[in-house]
Amino acid sequence: MASPTVSLDPLAPLAAALATSPPPLVFLTGKERFLIDRAVEQIKSAVLEKATKDFNYDQLFAKEAGAAKILACAKTLPMMAKRRLVLVRDADELTADELAQLGKYVESPAPETCLTFLAEKVDLRLRFFNLFKKHGLLLKLDPLADKQLPGFVEAEARRLKVDLQPGTAARLAEEIGADLGQLADALERLCCYVPVGQPIRIA
Repeated sequence: MASPTVSLDPLAPLAAALATSPPPLVFLTGKERFLIDRAVEQIKSAVLEKATKDFNYDQLFAKEAGAAKILACAKTLPMMAKRRLVLVRDADELTADELAQLGKYVESPAPETCLTFLAEKVDLRLRFFNLFKKHGLLLKLDPLADKQLPGFVEAEARRLKVDLQPGTAARLAEEIGADLGQLADALERLCCYVPVGQPIRIA
């Protein structure tokens, strides 16, 4: 499946995967907390059913859980739903032995479970991640470069279904800076002042 990537819309590969059928394996790594938090919300929305989400969602912390508990949760069948979500935070704290144990599961994951790992920094050269790239979706979500910020603003505008006058995205990025949360918030506030059907202008 997809390899680590950052595009104008860094979450586009995830959105495409979730639009068809939530993948059984997702690994999100990087330091851009805004994007990772948004990705988690998108995964929850796609995998969990409102009426049964409390029965089919496990959030684990890697160091406390260890490979054994992660595997046990991943292999548990969903209750009164098609899918379940197991979210493993701080996955960069898993040891080499634990990754090896998880690697066997990665080669043949349970189709009813979406096992999602979150980590700030990992060594993508390890065998575990080579397996993950073959059998799951792995996204690297680091802070965007300055030249990528206008593209992020444009992607946010499309999500909010608002048009931008040419040059507006670049101007907003210049004024706000590289904090994606503040950029998204600024755009949402601007939308409140723009009449329906009108674009956001530089002025």
